[in-house]
Amino acid sequence: MAVPDQVEAWLPPRRRSLLVACSLAVLCPLFFLTPRGLSPDAGRWSLAVLAVVQAGGMWWMGSRPAVVTTVVLCAGAGIQLLYPTIGPGVALVVVSTFAWLRPARASVWILAVVIALSGAIALITGRWSDALLWLVAALLAWTWGALGRARSARRRAEAVRGPRRAGPHRP
Repeated sequence: MAVPDQVEAWLPPRRRSLLVACSLAVLCPLFFLTPRGLSPDAGRWSLAVLAVVQAGGMWWMGSRPAVVTTVVLCAGAGIQLLYPTIGPGVALVVVSTFAWLRPARASVWILAVVIALSGAIALITGRWSDALLWLVAALLAWTWGALGRARSARRRAEAVRGPRRAGPHRP
């Protein structure tokens, strides 16, 4: 019999601020690169819009994680189309955070979104070898988030239960 997941994970404002700042810091160097398929000015404006959507979405990750995750992954796909060599970047952080905020059975669907976006990006850019790497990285990010959620749940359960006492068979 399965035990329902009753952990309430949330993102405090301090961590949300950190996610937004780190997202912007990771995306800033892209302004010095030449985008694929657009003029440098149009590419920078497109990158600016997508970066604001991606980093700004991180602020609402705690209140609307499914919607934010989908929007941020789509913005990340747009950035990958402009700069195919950079990979998923911030999108992997979003996948991990979503898996930490939601139970595994509720967050596993995000891997299907990543598979679809990675396949579409590989089809458009012709970078099939990178697509497999991105899929493995997304699976690793999701697993890391799910394990972090399980660890948080275990710590909370131990805090409620109290410290374990050493018995005759426990050192």
